[in-house]
This record gives sequence, C-alpha cells and structure tokens, in this order.
Amino acid sequence: MKILILLSRVPYPTEKGDKLRAFNHIRYLAQNNELILCALNHTRLHPEALQKLKPYCARIHIVRLRWWEILTGLTWAFFTGKPLQVGYFFSFFAKREVLKLVEATSPDHIFCQLLRTAEYVRKIKKPKTLDYQDAFSAGYKRMADQSNFLLKFFFLAESKRL
Repeated sequence: MKILILLSRVPYPTEKGDKLRAFNHIRYLAQNNELILCALNHTRLHPEALQKLKPYCARIHIVRLRWWEILTGLTWAFFTGKPLQVGYFFSFFAKREVLKLVEATSPDHIFCQLLRTAEYVRKIKKPKTLDYQDAFSAGYKRMADQSNFLLKFFFLAESKRL
C-alpha cells in the first residue's frame, strides 16, 4: 500500500514525543508499505534528518512554514473558530503543496499525525487515519484550571475549539 504520512514536524531528531512516535510509525509502516513523507517545518532542518528518514521513505517532501504564514494561519483560525493548534501549522501555500503531492503520488491511504495536519486533507476523498495521540482539549482545560485570569480565558477558549 502507498501511504502518505503528513506530519506537523520533521520527525528527526526524536527529542519530542510526537517526533519519536512519528519516527517509529514510519519505521514500522515502511516494512510492508511504500511511504511518502510530507513534513511541515518551521525551524532549521537537522543536518542528519533526511539521511535518517531516507531508508524508510520512497519520497520525502519538506514544506517550509515561514513566520508570516504562521501568523496568517493563527489569524485564520481565530476568525474561523478553528483551534489555534491547527492555525499555527496551517498555511494556504503549504496546503497547495500537499494537494499537489497527493495528486502526483496518488496514495492509497493518508496518515495524519495530530489535528494540526488533518485540515490539509480534510476534503480529500481517500481513506485516512488521524493519530490523535493526546487529548489536547483536556490538557488545555487542566491548564485553564491552574492559570491566572488572562491565561485561563485563552486556555478555555482553545480547549473548546479543540
């Protein structure tokens, strides 16, 4: 099966839980599938990242998110009621890249890690999996319960959006 894996970060180095989880999903899924990796990136790419991922992926596509795209995505999320988690990682330019990649590779299945990436492929008529590894809404609710007035308002609002 040909699987497009869509991630909100490049999964190497594996210093964060979501990156470690994604890297291990990739290693496991590569055993019996052809993988196309599409990872969003808003930081400097680790010099060994592509080398570490190439043994598992038939194709690797890194989509760079610039600061102004992040700001635009956050504004879009705020006014549309989408979670800011989604807005931070959403770019209309990146969406165009993802859609072109789907068209060019014609995957059998799309694997999205976290709600952050699901918006890119929401309307695509293909089987999809959403790896929703954390209950972000519950986490934000807990943070609201322990925060001052201003942060409480922000955390509660984000919890409801999630």
